[in-house]
Amino acid sequence: PVITTQTAAGFLTTSRVSSTKLSYQPSTGTLTSTVLNETSSITLKENFSPIEDALGKILELSGWIYDRKDGSSKNEAGLVAEEVEKVIPNIVTKNNQGNPESIAYTRLTAYLVEAVKTLKAEIDGIKGGR
Repeated sequence: PVITTQTAAGFLTTSRVSSTKLSYQPSTGTLTSTVLNETSSITLKENFSPIEDALGKILELSGWIYDRKDGSSKNEAGLVAEEVEKVIPNIVTKNNQGNPESIAYTRLTAYLVEAVKTLKAEIDGIKGGR
């Protein structure tokens, strides 16, 4: 892979790897890639336990439309880390001061999968009750 970077005044301004397949724009915080793969093999994991009450947890979350205070984005959709931490703390990352700062949105998928399974079972129960 070819890595190209541009710098100004000692700061990274742009970084690209292998043409346009991966780029990072530090001024906006935008990371662009064609595919994001996270390691997930069972060979890398241990101490499994089921997700309990996934639907209940998802129902406690609130999606928001907001503008970034730094002006970098308008009408952005997302969750608020402080709110998510109260419900699903294991997908929230904290800053050096211990305050909620970011959400591992890809990890939220596991809760959504389990919530859909719960809804499917409820629907099947209703259909079977006719």
